[in-house]
Amino acid sequence: MLKNDLILRNPIRLLAPNGKDMLPDGGFGAITARAGVGKTAFLVQIALNSQLEGKNVLHISLEDPVKKVDLWYKEVFRLLAEQYHVQQINQLWETILPHRFIMTFRAESFSVPVFDERLSGLIDQGIFSPQMVIIDGLSFEPPDRDLLTGLKLSRRRITSGAGSLSAPTGTKHRMETAFRLPCHRSSICSKRRSSFSRPARKSMFFL
Repeated sequence: MLKNDLILRNPIRLLAPNGKDMLPDGGFGAITARAGVGKTAFLVQIALNSQLEGKNVLHISLEDPVKKVDLWYKEVFRLLAEQYHVQQINQLWETILPHRFIMTFRAESFSVPVFDERLSGLIDQGIFSPQMVIIDGLSFEPPDRDLLTGLKLSRRRITSGAGSLSAPTGTKHRMETAFRLPCHRSSICSKRRSSFSRPARKSMFFL
C-alpha cells in the first residue's frame, strides 16, 4: 500500500503517455540541460519510481562517489515521502534498496567495452541483473554518436532484443541516460568523482 501510494502520486508519471513508461520497450534516451537545473534529481526520481515498481536499477556515475549518489536517492525519497505524507519511510526504503546497484567510473576511463564487461559480470555472476541502466555524467561535447550507438547496441546484445528504456537526463557537457534490461538483486560498487563545465542549452533526443 505504501509503495502504491508513492507510485500513483509520483508526478513523473504525468510525463509518460501511458502513465507508466516514459519510453517504449527497447527505447534509449537522454535529456540535456545546463548545470544546476535538476537533471540528477529528475533521474533519481525516475529510478526510485522504478524501484517502487519492483524493477532493478543500475546507476552508473561518472562524476560522484557512491556515497554522494546514495545521498541523492535518500534525499529525493525523503522529500517525496514527506510531500505525500507517507508513513513508515524507513521500512519502505529498506524494501526498495535491494532493487538498486550503484557503480562508479572515472569519466575518462568509461567506454562501451568497459561498460559491457562490468555489466556482463554483474549479470553472469548473479550479483545484479538490471531492468534499467542510468549513466550519469557522460560527456556530450562534442556529441559522440559512436559511443551512444555502442551503448544502444550493448543493451540489445545483453537483452537479446528484449529490454526497454524508462528514463533519461543530462547536460551538453554532462549527460545522463537510461535504458532498461532484464531483472534481479542489489549491492554497491565504487570509484570516484569528476567535474563538468560551463552551462549549455537544454535539448532532448531519442535514439
